[in-house]
Amino acid sequence: MTRLPWIPLAFAFASATLLFGQETVTAGAANGGFTASATFNPAFRMGLPALTGAPYCADEISEFQQTLNDGTHILQTNRDRRVCRDTAGRTRTERSLFNGARPGNVASANIMVVEILDPVSGVQYTLDTQHKIAHRVTIGTGNVNRPRLMRDTVTSTPATASILPAPAIRANVPAPNQPADSTPRPEMSSESLGTRMIEGIRAEGMMNKTVYPVNAEGNDRPITVTVETWMSPDLKISLLHKSSDPRHGDRINRVENLNRTEPDPSLFQPPPDYQVVDEAGTFKIDYTRQ
Repeated sequence: MTRLPWIPLAFAFASATLLFGQETVTAGAANGGFTASATFNPAFRMGLPALTGAPYCADEISEFQQTLNDGTHILQTNRDRRVCRDTAGRTRTERSLFNGARPGNVASANIMVVEILDPVSGVQYTLDTQHKIAHRVTIGTGNVNRPRLMRDTVTSTPATASILPAPAIRANVPAPNQPADSTPRPEMSSESLGTRMIEGIRAEGMMNKTVYPVNAEGNDRPITVTVETWMSPDLKISLLHKSSDPRHGDRINRVENLNRTEPDPSLFQPPPDYQVVDEAGTFKIDYTRQ
């Protein structure tokens, strides 16, 4: 069954549980207001190496596109996150608590979660913007640069510059001394797309293709799935990621409003009027709007 992500949920006198990997969110709406509770588990927090010397700020946008059998076109766009990184490798992430699935009044329920990751000092802050509390968790430190890939990213600028030789196609084959499976196996290949400019900086592209032959999934003609990724060698982040699957539609993640100047240092510290609370276990943030 195909799942259509990012559809705003409008409901009253109801509740939903949304999982984001690092926290669990429950929410209910009634009479134009709502209450929400986010539970964060520090056990999921891991110390990551700092990627230094590559400051930037950008918005991360996700899109879902699909055309139904009757010709109906579906387009859903989400502004998932605002991310900033300074020269020292500290990051600040601002994202929606509900990630598109919001109870009741969509506008008033658009609560932002602010997280500050400081791998140099070995701490992470989760800001409770309603009660002005900075929940501080120890995460450990790291000193080895490592790329950060966008979570889930399009411009139509033509590809330019060097194109690498086409790679050989990789096919799934039975291991030695094992009987061959009569089910047709998908064939996978990858190729370089060269370089292009995205948001004013150079990106290197790679295309991965998987072809499911006839009868691989009961299909009467081949199914081709492609994944296109454009990485910035300078910033070590994905600028554009597009997955195209005729069975499930297109999913696109991209960056907008990219700025490579050094961010304001205050973005990576709790505001001075916030109370800092050290957390060693699970903690909860409650939100209320009327």
